[in-house]
Amino acid sequence: MEAILADGLSVKNSESTGAVGNGHFVVIPASDLRYVLYGGRTIDGKIIGSGHAILASHQTKGKLKSKDGFFVKGFNSDLFNPHLIPEDDEVPGYISEKLDWIYENWGSTGTVIAVPGFNFLRENESSLRDVIFHAASSSFFASFEKEELELEVVNGAGHTSSLNSMNIQTVLEQFSEEKRRTKRNRFLTGSRALMAYNTMKTGKDATVETDVGKVSLKLRRLTDGGRTRIDLCRNGMWISDDLHGKLREYQFAGLMPFHCVLLLDHDSGEIAKIIRKAEGPLHCDINIKKLQTADRNKLNSAFNAIALKIKELVPEQSSDQFKVHDVMAITSQGISSGGRRSAIVGSFKELDRKVNRVDSSGKG
Repeated sequence: MEAILADGLSVKNSESTGAVGNGHFVVIPASDLRYVLYGGRTIDGKIIGSGHAILASHQTKGKLKSKDGFFVKGFNSDLFNPHLIPEDDEVPGYISEKLDWIYENWGSTGTVIAVPGFNFLRENESSLRDVIFHAASSSFFASFEKEELELEVVNGAGHTSSLNSMNIQTVLEQFSEEKRRTKRNRFLTGSRALMAYNTMKTGKDATVETDVGKVSLKLRRLTDGGRTRIDLCRNGMWISDDLHGKLREYQFAGLMPFHCVLLLDHDSGEIAKIIRKAEGPLHCDINIKKLQTADRNKLNSAFNAIALKIKELVPEQSSDQFKVHDVMAITSQGISSGGRRSAIVGSFKELDRKVNRVDSSGKG
């Protein structure tokens, strides 16, 4: 904890990458002057805190300047622990009050992250709140659903807007019309985030024991013939819906459509650490090429075990099923090049989603 609070960076080894350790940059783009305050309570009851400022609010010769600054009370000669961390009464009141609230309600340790913002480049405060709520709900729906996380946005007048387990569904529904991702936004769209949340809330619970740890999953059948999808969350944070090996969508082509959310946490064992190593710097993708051969083999084995469990729980599709209005014909007007056969140019491609066939009376 002290390593995180000292410089605002996650502790990472040479096999993993990361940015500022604040998960999906939820609030980083909101302000020209970026400041993050941290606080935590240790097991022995001591409150410790710190802060990390990234000043990017001025230009020199047309270039934007950036400089780190840390809220500490002094410096050590120790290269690996250079900062003296504020403790107890030295921690800002907003942080310590929140930590006291956590202790009073749960009798346990906890973490508070506060982001004072300045020079907001938004038309109004409600739009800023929506941006933060959108990013937080899409990235951390699992944490909100399990009541492990609560978010407050406080405006200049002192008005507080909260995002928690009570209203996250309403917030997700607000952005549910967002269907497509962009190159700048590789995280979940509003519609996909709502789908994942609904699976978290109503899906069937199951557990898979792998050689590298235990994986919990939520599984929901898509009775309306939707598209099969698998999401992975680590420690309450959404990571990816583009998994490899036996967890790719086409591996389940013979099953009824379903949606599955895989949940990894501190109790999952080695698999959570392997996934962490494979994550990209924004924690929104998994790249197994980053892993050493031994870890890659372990992850493939674990994914195989998960795939077998899913196939046990999801029934197969019948061969006499179809849904006429889901067939789409696309004419390609491209040229015959790049190794494509001329016979393919202009041909149709059929995309179908299968549901049970019924006659006009509604009977099977």
